[in-house]
Amino acid sequence: MALRICISGFGRVGRAIFRANWEQGNNFEVAAIKDIMPVENSAYLLKHDSHYGEFEEDIKVMGENLVIGGIELPYFKEKENSKIPLKGLDVDILVDASGIDSKKADRKIISGKLVNVVYTRNSEDVDITLVYGVNNEEYRPAKHKLISAGSCTGNAMAPIAKVIEENFGIVEGHFVVVHPALSDQKLLDSAHPYFTLGRNAMHSIIPYKTNIAKSTIKVIPSLEGKLTASSYRVPTTAVTAINANFKIKNETTMERLKEILKKLEPEKLVKYDEGFMQYPKTSIDYIKCPYTSIVLGTETRVEGKKLSISIFHDNEWGYACRVNDLLNYIHKQNKRQ
Repeated sequence: MALRICISGFGRVGRAIFRANWEQGNNFEVAAIKDIMPVENSAYLLKHDSHYGEFEEDIKVMGENLVIGGIELPYFKEKENSKIPLKGLDVDILVDASGIDSKKADRKIISGKLVNVVYTRNSEDVDITLVYGVNNEEYRPAKHKLISAGSCTGNAMAPIAKVIEENFGIVEGHFVVVHPALSDQKLLDSAHPYFTLGRNAMHSIIPYKTNIAKSTIKVIPSLEGKLTASSYRVPTTAVTAINANFKIKNETTMERLKEILKKLEPEKLVKYDEGFMQYPKTSIDYIKCPYTSIVLGTETRVEGKKLSISIFHDNEWGYACRVNDLLNYIHKQNKRQ
């Protein structure tokens, strides 16, 4: 039987998960959607997206439900996952893209057909963190009920760090992340718990913490104590840039690095872009790219035991595509047990 999911949290990532799945042939069924905003607002934001353009399917509201392409989907305007009638919806996996910490309560809702809750963020107190293409084979249905899919930047970096560690050995690494503004920032100066995020997001480059190193180490434990990172929020709205610098144990060449990175292309984990300078692009040209990371070949350097790798990735769409791959993988393993 096809995988059936419920999306809890229909913000940027939740809508990207839905739309990427729909536009790529509906590899799974979305049985229901939950969010705290009114259904009319969700319908509008799914239809009209400032990054990805207009959704081609007809979208209507019927009573309290969404009707998308003629298919009626139950919609629940709730804050807590426990308020969703999951048993009646025949759901296999609840995908929590809400950002609300509900793990303690979520353990209580797993029963019957509902096997997993997958969180689209770094999360503590889960049974395991899985990044597709890195450590998803560690999944064990009997042990792992609450699962973190890692962060968007962690998903972008971990596949690259894994093959570098396996092929050359990593002595140390430092990542510089240039991240688009996010919804927790302000358009006009106002109060914010992290003071600088209260400044006008479109006027400043704002240094801010990042979990890219922590997220990478969680799925590649051999890198514990070897990775650091810094990050800046910038006045753009999509696509993150990462400069990853590694000191490695064994010398290599540009050709060898290119060879191992291109092996990640079939799973859409990495796209090695060799034509970057021949056909110059900017970050906006990579919006809606289904690859987790795009390595800019002409901006990447190899000097003996030093690597400097330049990356773009759509922190919403590329991430959503890998989350969807992970959901299908988990469901496949669940059916085998």
